[in-house]
Amino acid sequence: MKGSGISFLEASKLIKNVRGLPTKNLRIKSSASLHQLHLYLKAFGAKSGLDLKIEEIEFGTLRQSLYQEDIEVNDILILFPWDFLGSLDWRTGISSKHVNISSALKEIDDFFDLVSSKVGSNFFLEAELPPVTGLKSDIYILLNYISFSARRLNCFVWKSNFFCLKTYLANGCPFSSDSLSHVCEDIVSNIIKSTNLPKKVIVTDLDFTFWHGILGEDGPDGIKYLPDGTGYVHFIYQTYLKKLKESGVLLCISSKNDANLVEEAFSYNQFIVSYDDFVSIRASYNPKSSNIENLSHELNLGLNDFVFIDDNPIEIEEVKTALPAVTCIQFPKETEQFSNMMQQLHTVFQISKVTTEDKNRTSFYKRMKNQI
Repeated sequence: MKGSGISFLEASKLIKNVRGLPTKNLRIKSSASLHQLHLYLKAFGAKSGLDLKIEEIEFGTLRQSLYQEDIEVNDILILFPWDFLGSLDWRTGISSKHVNISSALKEIDDFFDLVSSKVGSNFFLEAELPPVTGLKSDIYILLNYISFSARRLNCFVWKSNFFCLKTYLANGCPFSSDSLSHVCEDIVSNIIKSTNLPKKVIVTDLDFTFWHGILGEDGPDGIKYLPDGTGYVHFIYQTYLKKLKESGVLLCISSKNDANLVEEAFSYNQFIVSYDDFVSIRASYNPKSSNIENLSHELNLGLNDFVFIDDNPIEIEEVKTALPAVTCIQFPKETEQFSNMMQQLHTVFQISKVTTEDKNRTSFYKRMKNQI
């Protein structure tokens, strides 16, 4: 467990200073009783400049709530192993019948499907499990599969040392008293991060980013992008851009190149991402921040929806300074750093499922542009 957190008295003092702070509604959806968290949640909210107004669903009504109500962006879902598999709940005792693993995995999958259709911020506690199976090894299978499912739901995960059977049996709260401050700090920290919802637009540079080489010097036939040699990471980058486009992310180009030469490069080469896959291509010698700002107006999307990728640290700094709301990620010069950049992209583009609307989003925005 990290740090010492804050005490009950410190939390009480903090919540006296919320007057005048912007209000944020927070609804907790959980099968447990978590009113013990409210004081610390409000305290960490105050430390972050927010007056949290907390609401909690009735104890034991999580599944009913998930079936009957949508989860709003400001909702948080706090899950435990017994939410995935009801027989794992300590409070109901241990059945004389051994849990069948195949049936249990099906129940876990069903709950995963139910939650994956919702939005909101998800949290999961890896609590210790009761001995509901005939074989101890089967418990490990269930625990690992549930933890895996929780991570697929993009849950923030607390380890089992935050769990306390005594408090869970006494008052329905599975968290130990010592962990309450830490739990609430994690929740508030992740809520603030989650206000940065998955990004909608990626603006990419071309030279040494979309391809290897300088178009103006090497020409359309001299740039590298195939899966070999210096072009390999650019090939991988293009495949990921294609994946994002098919998932509903809008692709744009901002490149200090001649527009006709860029179009020629796309005509001459068979890139993974075609010319038509881009909603907008801005090839000019204007500041890239100006290009991105114009794109924001053109697409009617906020600057916080944009991610900018460029190999040049000067260009990255220019956009960062002019447009701090834009997420800027530098394309690495060294292959060893490429996987780190891809992890950054994976973090800001969280995609749980892809709809027909997502697949058609690029064509929709291109039609919308033509009507302006």
